[in-house]
Amino acid sequence: MSINNLVEETKKRAAAIRKEGDYINPDTGLLHCGVCKEPKQYIVDTRIRKPFPAALECRCEREQKQKEKGFWERYDKAQRQKELAKGIKSEAFKGFTFDTDDRRNTALSKLCCDYVRNWGEMEKLSGGLLFYGDVGGGKSFYAGCIANALIKREVPVLFTSLRELVDNRQAAKYRGAELINLQEYRLFVLDDIGAEKLNKADLDTAFSVIDDIYLLKRPLIVTTNLTVAQLRTPDNQETARLYSRILERCPEPVFVDNREHNRTTAADEKRKQMEKILYT
Repeated sequence: MSINNLVEETKKRAAAIRKEGDYINPDTGLLHCGVCKEPKQYIVDTRIRKPFPAALECRCEREQKQKEKGFWERYDKAQRQKELAKGIKSEAFKGFTFDTDDRRNTALSKLCCDYVRNWGEMEKLSGGLLFYGDVGGGKSFYAGCIANALIKREVPVLFTSLRELVDNRQAAKYRGAELINLQEYRLFVLDDIGAEKLNKADLDTAFSVIDDIYLLKRPLIVTTNLTVAQLRTPDNQETARLYSRILERCPEPVFVDNREHNRTTAADEKRKQMEKILYT
C-alpha cells in the first residue's frame, strides 16, 4: 500500500469512530469521547503529507476491550476445564475436592495438599502414591482431591479403574473401539486395584497398560483394599508381575484408616441431608 493510500485509509478510520455524544475539542480540533472525555484522535505527521488526525482508543474503549479480553480468557479456561474433566471417568469422583475435606485426618490431608503443591517435582520423579486400607476409609476421596486440584491447574489427569482400561484396550483391539490415548495424560489414578476379576488374558492386557504408563514415566496413584503384603505376595505369577510393576510406580504406601480418624463419609453426608429434609 502506498503512503497516499495509507493516509486516506487512516483518515477514513478516524472519521468512522465518532459515536453519539462525542465532540470536537475547539482547542485541538480533535474528536473526544463524550463519556470519558479522552481524545479519540491524535495528529500524525508523515513528513510527506501535511499532518492529519488518526484514530486513538479512549479510556472507555480500552476498558471495554479489557472486559472482552477477560471474558474470553475466562471462557477459554472454562472450556479447557470442561475438556480436562472428561479424564475423571466417574461423575462421583468429580465432587472429591479439598474444599469438601473435613480435615479430620490432618496428616493425610496435608500429604495430599503437599503432593499437589509440589507437583512439578513429583512429576519429574514420576512419584506415585498407594492409598490402601479398609472399605470406606476415604482412599478414593483423597485420590480424587489430588486429581481435581491438578485439573484446576490444567494438568491432564486420567482417573479410572484398571478394569476400564483393560476393557477399552481389548475393545479397541477386537471391535475397533476408540483407544484411550495414555500419552495425553500427565497423571494416572487407578481406583480399587485388586477388586477386578481378571483372567489370564485380562492380566496380560493389564500389565501392558501399566507397562505403558511405566515407559511414559508418568506418576501413578493407586487405591486398593489390599494390604501391601497382599500386593507383594499374590497367589499367581501373572498377578505378581502386575502388582510388582504397580508397586514400582507407587513407592509411597499411605495407610488410610477411617475408623481411627472417624472421617465423615459420603454416606454420612447423605444421611444428614436426608434428615434435614425428612425431619425438619
